[in-house]
Amino acid sequence: MTKQSDLEVKCQKMYCELGKEFQNSDFGFKIFNSPPIYQTPLLFVGYQPGGGKEEYDYEVSRATHLKWPCQIEYLTEDWLLARRMRATFGTETLEHCVGMNAIFLRYPNVAHYKRAMSRERRAKAEAFCFEKVQEIINLIKPEKIVTIGFSTLNLFGPTEPLPLPNPKRRSLIHKGMIGNCKAIAMIHLTGARPPPSSEERDLIRDCVTSNPVTSSQSCRT
Repeated sequence: MTKQSDLEVKCQKMYCELGKEFQNSDFGFKIFNSPPIYQTPLLFVGYQPGGGKEEYDYEVSRATHLKWPCQIEYLTEDWLLARRMRATFGTETLEHCVGMNAIFLRYPNVAHYKRAMSRERRAKAEAFCFEKVQEIINLIKPEKIVTIGFSTLNLFGPTEPLPLPNPKRRSLIHKGMIGNCKAIAMIHLTGARPPPSSEERDLIRDCVTSNPVTSSQSCRT
């Protein structure tokens, strides 16, 4: 069995585990929005899958509620975030990348998630998810880990800004850790107010794709 096929088998088992763990969830769950790719150059981690019943029904219609889609959704979907990801990183880069969530439970937004679940239930669900996130990272061994939004990386521990030559003088990139791996967080391309300009997105892209400080190389040991 190749490392890629072994990765896919183990990730599929996680979907089965999640089906048991979150069988009574309000709007389903989602780990990946792409195929898992061994040693991907970029692993993008979002906070959690958005949407509600309509989005869950759409996943069911494609059978991606039980497995990942055949292509990264930042290339195939029309969400605002997907469009901004294409505009920032380009299709050629994204087709080799992996996208996943830090918290697998789907809710329309973070505020709804926190209202719907007690603090105790959230703590239990998040502990389960974060353990799986670390397990996935160890299996995939990405070159770089990039969270979408600062709050996503903050889920895993403290962060600090990474200086960039930004004329607007606002922080665009933070650095931190997910488990024993270096990770960075980029300002949310749709959630930030105001959203990053075209010039700022260029700075983000250059930092994410070429800056050696952002490498998660320790994950490959």
